[in-house]
Parts: sequence; C-alpha cells; structure tokens
Amino acid sequence: MDLINIKNALDVPLHLLRYFYYVAKYQHFTKAADALNMTQPPLSRRIQQLEESLGVTLFHRTNREVTLTKAGEYLLEASTRMFQILDKDIDTVIRIHEGKSGIITLAFTGSTMPSLLPLILKKSRECYPDLLVHVRQLTTTQQIKALNNGSIDLGLLVPPVFDPSIETTLIRKEPYIICIPLMHPLAQETHITISDLKNEPFVMAPESAGKGYYDAVMTLCEMANFRPKVMQTAQEQTTIVSLVAANFGIAIVPEATQYFHHPGVVYRYLTETVYNKTAIAWNRQHQLSDSRLLADLIVKEFTQLNPGNPAITD
Repeated sequence: MDLINIKNALDVPLHLLRYFYYVAKYQHFTKAADALNMTQPPLSRRIQQLEESLGVTLFHRTNREVTLTKAGEYLLEASTRMFQILDKDIDTVIRIHEGKSGIITLAFTGSTMPSLLPLILKKSRECYPDLLVHVRQLTTTQQIKALNNGSIDLGLLVPPVFDPSIETTLIRKEPYIICIPLMHPLAQETHITISDLKNEPFVMAPESAGKGYYDAVMTLCEMANFRPKVMQTAQEQTTIVSLVAANFGIAIVPEATQYFHHPGVVYRYLTETVYNKTAIAWNRQHQLSDSRLLADLIVKEFTQLNPGNPAITD
C-alpha cells in the first residue's frame, strides 16, 4: 500500500482545529465557548495545546479582545477551506453508503441561468440520475475564489481566467445586445449602432465582478471612440435589467439576458458584434471523478449549443 507523505497534519487533532475555528470567527473566547457548549477555561487550554503542538502563536490576547496573528489568519483560511471540503466529502460518504452517487456544486453566472443552466441540469439528471448537483449563482471573480478554496467543484463563468490553477473549456459564445427602457427613444429603433449610445448613461457590472464582461463592454464602446458613462453598477443580470426598467440607463448584456422578461424594458441587437463567452471551469488540483464526469458531459453536449454562432474561437 502506498501512503502519501503527511508530515504534520496527523499530529494535530481535528477537534483542536475546530476549537480554533470558533475562537477565530468570534474573536472572543467566551462567545466561542458558548457556541461550542463548553466553558471558557477548557477552551483556552485547548487553544494553548494547539499552539504548543504547532510551535506558533495564533492569537494576540488582551483583556478586551482576541485578534489573529499572521499565522492565525493563514490557519483560519486553511481550516475554513479544509472544513468545507471535509463537510462535502462526508456528505458523499453517506450518500455512497446509501447506494447513491456523489454531490457536486456547480456555480453559474447570471447570464447562463435562463438558458444554459436548466439544460445542463436536465441532461445531468438524464445521464447521471443519482448525481446530486447543487447550484450557486456567483460572479466570475467569486467563482475563481470558490474553485480555489474548494467550496464549488465546477463553474460556468466568463473567460479569460488568469489563475494558473484553474482550467477552462469554452462552450458557448453569444452576441452582446442592448437592454433599453421601454419608453426610451431608441426602443423604437430596429438598427442600433454603438455610436448611438455615446451620450447614454450606462448600467453595468463592475470590473471586479469579472474582467471578461467588463472588457467586452469597453471594446464595444471603443469602436465608437468613447468610454461609457456608468451611472449605476450591479453584479447580477436580473438586477441590471430592473435598474434599466427604472430608467437608470441602458445596459449592454449577453443575448441570453433577454430571457428575463420585464415589462419595463426592450432588447435590441447591435450592428457591431462582440461576443460574450461562457466556459466550464475547474481547479485541476481539486477535481474529483464525479465533477470530471459532469464537466465532460457539459463539453460534449453543449459546446455546439448555438448553431447560429458557428465557431467558438477567438
């Protein structure tokens, strides 16, 4: 039997890390002890035991507060990630014992929710009926972080992704369109160019939510030699549509956003074309067999989803 080389982890009892996690989160020994249904003195002794076993100081202690040292901050991040993965793995162990398959958490951006996501979930249920797929709506930036800390297994996001630990496969591209307030003069037009939007206020997601979408909007505006006047930011597509309906401005959105029917907006195609891209993403270090199965299924079944957009290439 081949055993992996574990230098230190087996020397630290898991329950000590649990005690540390609670104290670090509450930053207060008494409150943490209450949450753990124990008294404060034995909790303090357990933390001292953990610090002694590691040979580090995890907390700065004063009469009024408890704060984390640099080592403590890192251990909190690492233990949070470990507990999230362990919790999910224990759920999987229980499902295997019950004769079921595993559990996968799939994250998605707002533009994939009305069209692509339901089709993926339907196909997954058809092909792997015992595979339980949890879904979470996250921005691209949030998905990259979640893939790295193990809180999600797969993501449907907007590339590019520059994190070397994240692998992506492009599965769809769709043109950007315009979301316009119903009573706006442009709502009566059938052909709209990007230059028609030069003096319009914009509603859009911030760059921090995802660089792919932000750069695409900037590229479109640069075609007409202007930068958008962003009057309001929002992260989710449904929120953006609602803000447009409330006359905060117009928005450049992925084509699939028009599935969000709102009586206060209309959607129009642009003469110029820049594509919104969707990729399936995973962390190469964390991927398990069930998530690999689903990723392969998504690539196989949905890469050619849009026959009107012939090639998914740059």
